[in-house]
Amino acid sequence: MVRIREAAKNLMRDTRLFLRMLADQRTPVAARLLAGFAVLYVIFPLDLIPDYVPVYGLIDDIIVLAIALVAIWRLIPAAVMEQFRPPPPANDNGAAPRRGATTAVLVALVIILALTAAAWWGYGFVASPGEISASGG
Repeated sequence: MVRIREAAKNLMRDTRLFLRMLADQRTPVAARLLAGFAVLYVIFPLDLIPDYVPVYGLIDDIIVLAIALVAIWRLIPAAVMEQFRPPPPANDNGAAPRRGATTAVLVALVIILALTAAAWWGYGFVASPGEISASGG
């Protein structure tokens, strides 16, 4: 329970910092436009995969947001990031953070693609056209 609460606090803090970075005058207009387009894509009802499709409808929104966030993060100048970046905790040893999240996302996408392929193949096996008779009896 404590981890979820900490994660929520960190997410809110990072969101506020990100919005302050976007509001800074030194942030390029391209970063602001990209953020606006990403938000509009999530809100707009027409997507690559419609939102009413279970699970897959939200995955395209998550992927678009992730790509947009990485692109925006790279467009923000280092001076702006240094100004808004919070100081490290007192017990921080200065080591670089591990990149486990990228691996987790890639593994999740591979699993989703494998399940999609298996479902597609299974549906074709169950409802093959050769087994359905036209006579109905």
